[in-house]
Amino acid sequence: MSRHADHGNGGSPALHEQAYAALKGKILTLELRPGQRLTEGALSRVVGIGRMPVHQALHRLGAEGFLEIQPRRGIRVREIAPGEATALLEARGGIESLAASLAATRAQPAELAAMRALLRRSGELLARRRVGRGRAWAEFMKIDIDFHRLVAEATGNRFLVDMHRVLHEQLVRFWRMQVWNASDLARTQAQHERILEAIARGDGARAVAAVQRHFGALSGRASGTGPGAPRPRKAATVRTRSGTAAGETTAPRGHRPSTR
Repeated sequence: MSRHADHGNGGSPALHEQAYAALKGKILTLELRPGQRLTEGALSRVVGIGRMPVHQALHRLGAEGFLEIQPRRGIRVREIAPGEATALLEARGGIESLAASLAATRAQPAELAAMRALLRRSGELLARRRVGRGRAWAEFMKIDIDFHRLVAEATGNRFLVDMHRVLHEQLVRFWRMQVWNASDLARTQAQHERILEAIARGDGARAVAAVQRHFGALSGRASGTGPGAPRPRKAATVRTRSGTAAGETTAPRGHRPSTR
């Protein structure tokens, strides 16, 4: 992302959106880890955007539930407790069931082809037998996000798509904090394939049943009662060249995000 100076004009909408997207991306990928304390000045230097657009972006992220902004205590990345993850899954399961039912009657051939291409790619990643870590794991998780997004978009209902996005983004951090092994991901792959098969056949009831089984398994994992119950994954930290975290007193002007 190119650097921009804030000229004191309150921050243009374009800069605000850029700051919002950059900071949200760092939260969702755990570069800004749950519980981490932040400062506007440090984050402004990390993303290379002036403080006013960053200020606006932080308040937007706070309203969306990603940050806690406390007077005189600063800004903190909001944590997600296992119980909250279960509640989010319950809500998202309802949205996903409706989406699958509608997609079974509304999905266009091009949309089905895009879903098939995603699952074909995730199947290829699983075949490498090292998908539980590194870039393959990150790509598999992105495919998971994109698959569910495509199902929602196939409904043609923009309100449903927006609700799906909000719930999914809240859960992304929780899943990225867990360790997923190959068997966990193979189970997810099989569940996705059953959902797609039902949608492609136009069988809404079967699609809903497949979604409910998928989210039942995810809820069991989140609550620690099902296969693949959560195991903590260490979050990455955005650090400056001097070794301080982004929430501390300094930040690099040429920061490059860490990768897994």
